[in-house]
Amino acid sequence: MRKDNVGSPERDRLLARLGCLVGARRLSNDTSLADVTADAIEAALHSARRPPGELDAISDSELKRFAGHVNVALVRKGERSLPFGTKVIGLAHGVIDIGGRAYALQWSEPGLVPYGEAWRDNHAANLDRLLRYLECLMEHKPYAGMGPPSVAAVPSGHGPGMALPLLAFRPIHDADGLVLTLPLDCDGLQPFPTTPVHDLDRLALALDCRIRSAWNRRLQLGSLASERRREIASTIEAFAPGTGMAVGQIGVAAWHLEPDSRPKMTVELATLDDALRLNRSAYWVRLDEHAGNLAYDAAIKQRQRIKERQRLNALGADGQIDAVAAEFIGMAPGGASSALDQLAREPSLTFAIPSPNGDFTASLTWREGVIRGGLARYPDVDLDERRLRIVGHELPELAQIAAVGRTLGEVALPFPCGIVIRRCTSRASVTTLELAKRRLLVDLRAGRMWPKGRADTRPQGSGPLA
Repeated sequence: MRKDNVGSPERDRLLARLGCLVGARRLSNDTSLADVTADAIEAALHSARRPPGELDAISDSELKRFAGHVNVALVRKGERSLPFGTKVIGLAHGVIDIGGRAYALQWSEPGLVPYGEAWRDNHAANLDRLLRYLECLMEHKPYAGMGPPSVAAVPSGHGPGMALPLLAFRPIHDADGLVLTLPLDCDGLQPFPTTPVHDLDRLALALDCRIRSAWNRRLQLGSLASERRREIASTIEAFAPGTGMAVGQIGVAAWHLEPDSRPKMTVELATLDDALRLNRSAYWVRLDEHAGNLAYDAAIKQRQRIKERQRLNALGADGQIDAVAAEFIGMAPGGASSALDQLAREPSLTFAIPSPNGDFTASLTWREGVIRGGLARYPDVDLDERRLRIVGHELPELAQIAAVGRTLGEVALPFPCGIVIRRCTSRASVTTLELAKRRLLVDLRAGRMWPKGRADTRPQGSGPLA
């Protein structure tokens, strides 16, 4: 996991004890068992909402037993016990579940990383190994010129903050520049950086077969790509002329190249993205659907986003930020200015917010010109600008009445948060806090936020909701 709590006395003592108990034992991808077990026990502590001091109460014999359970869960499916009444569940080789959240081994990180974050780093040692295997397999073959592939994380047009991590091979020139891709998050393939070393040669062999299939079918695939390109270009000309929208690279997914299959293609469109910046986004297109339908939806959205960007620019703003994001952004590493600088380039940002109950992971994500805040990877907590919903928690009626008019930091969250609660309901073990909705305008370059209707004179670093 992200080691934002490295150096805490409790973790230091836990890791030192595990080091003595399990020694220097390392797992399949060269990760220390002591580090992994420490992360698993901390995840169990957070899931059970126990204070960090309870780590010291675990006996040596229990620690050794828990280390064994974690080790087995990483290579075998099934449920095993952890401290504080929690369970570790083996999901796949190198992937486990603790308290309803998935974690994985990864070469570039000691211990465990949240499963969702494992997709974000595809430049670890596994990539070097796979590329070496592929180079040997493709050498002296007719399709050797298609390699080596490079890693890309193309923003997805199917959802805000999403990206399609993939390996992209060199364009096939006699197939209308078609690009063979290997989506690293496709069905049946666990997060690529977590793939055990002994599976990489199998992956390389399977991929080499798909490369050969693409080469043998290049004329047919090129014809399909040309057809899709014409459909999209025609739709753009009809519904979004002069808007900067354009069709880019067309790819075909390697895993869809079974013999006689009708492969699914990826189409890149240059459009305004959720941050209202001109960017390329990737869309899946089935071969039995007209690509013009996809382009029509994108063209309508392009025109709407151009109007919204013009409106915001007239106010001196790049976008808006909701109340949750405005509260959280000051707690980002480097403060609000640093976070806004990153969001000027990236579709989303996550960081840890420390609290007495353990670290919370805040998320800031662009959606339709608005930076929206939330809490990531907490299945029992759902937070957006409208409400905070907590599953498995119920408040007495008097507490519900008392919560109205107070802030989230006073009532629900174990860290400062000044958003005011407008209404509180609690029934069937679900508590819902309806929030006062408020958005600010934001100037990314200057690192400033200010309310609508007020002159942009707020000094940098002042409270965003003051």
